[in-house]
Amino acid sequence: MKTLRLLPLLALCILMTTGVSARADVKSGLSLMYQGDYADALQELQASAKSGDVDAEYWLGHMYEQGLGVKRDAAQAVTWWTTAAQGGSVPAKRALGVLYLQGEGIFQDFAKARTWLEAAANDGDAVAQRELGTLYAKGLGVNKDNIWAYVWYDFAARGYDRESEKLRGDLLKTMSAGDIEEAQKLAAKIAPTVFGAESGQVQEKQ
Repeated sequence: MKTLRLLPLLALCILMTTGVSARADVKSGLSLMYQGDYADALQELQASAKSGDVDAEYWLGHMYEQGLGVKRDAAQAVTWWTTAAQGGSVPAKRALGVLYLQGEGIFQDFAKARTWLEAAANDGDAVAQRELGTLYAKGLGVNKDNIWAYVWYDFAARGYDRESEKLRGDLLKTMSAGDIEEAQKLAAKIAPTVFGAESGQVQEKQ
């Protein structure tokens, strides 16, 4: 999961991409959280969550998953993240996928991990794309499939995920020329659904 030192950048990215939902109470709640005032942060975020703010729901889930001002409770985190994910929060979808994949505090469930990682990956989340690639590369809850593993590593690498660049390179060394060609064709076919109309302009780095 994200470490506390990365929280300010992640929060800024989320708030910038959600527009209307980036209300003062959410910003205030995050500011209080960074300052270590978790009790007041919870109050601010809970107030926003009651009105259906998916950012507030996501961060409440984060606080419960990390145990910030509350007893660490993965089940409560899942509740908040599921609500946020159903409201369209991409970070919440990814967080659910990673949590089910790792099985920290909850029953490890590769099927649910795949469901939520796919949802976030198809929304363009590079971390989710990388983790989904790993599911296929290792055969976790799915048949091991290097072609699909390549596709998702490749998409994550296009999103400047350095770890995925390495994973893609290592995977290529194990694939036949025929499988590489098939994987690249598959990636080209489904890229528009992930990256949009400008996907053809994205350059692959082999």
